[in-house]
Amino acid sequence: APRGDGRGGGGTSASGKRGRSTSGLALDASSTHPLVQDKDKEAVAELQEVYRALVSSDRFQEARLCAAHIEVVQKESIEAAEYEQLKSTGQFSEALQKKEKLDRLRARAQPQRVLQSWREPSAAASFESMRRDIEKSCGRQQVQKFVSLASGIRAAASAGKLEEAQKLFDQAKTKYTIMMAGEPLVREEVVQRWREVLGACAETVRVCA
Repeated sequence: APRGDGRGGGGTSASGKRGRSTSGLALDASSTHPLVQDKDKEAVAELQEVYRALVSSDRFQEARLCAAHIEVVQKESIEAAEYEQLKSTGQFSEALQKKEKLDRLRARAQPQRVLQSWREPSAAASFESMRRDIEKSCGRQQVQKFVSLASGIRAAASAGKLEEAQKLFDQAKTKYTIMMAGEPLVREEVVQRWREVLGACAETVRVCA
């Protein structure tokens, strides 16, 4: 059985390349494969729910690992079903080759402790918890400046662009830290202009010296 529920491993599909859905998850060929057992399909479905919960909690790095693990589990469930069929029909040479594929796939699957951590609450701040902190400390007018970042994060996450979502979320955390410290926010282009001016001043001093 695949490791989607902590019972087994991951995999390389004999069916070749597969696309991805707009959620960022690999399209699930195992759900319609005639040889894959219902319990393995349920394991994949349960992992997909875990993935969605991670994304909705702004745990994008963990969600990326979860998506990769789901793809391994989907492939492994197909390979395992085909392996059992080859054994049952006496095709032992082909079954041995299939077994080697299965072993490589299972080595790529996440361990049970990682799967369990995905299901547990995280102590890390979410966008919503940061929003509440800012509103409590800085007031509703200030919190609107922070909330404006949400649409970009949600759009990237909904499109399955988790790396981009994580980058935007990191920017939100930086803004949160600055706002909670009570320091004025300075746009990056202003900071860059300061660097240019300081560089020009340093060059002038060097030439004059």
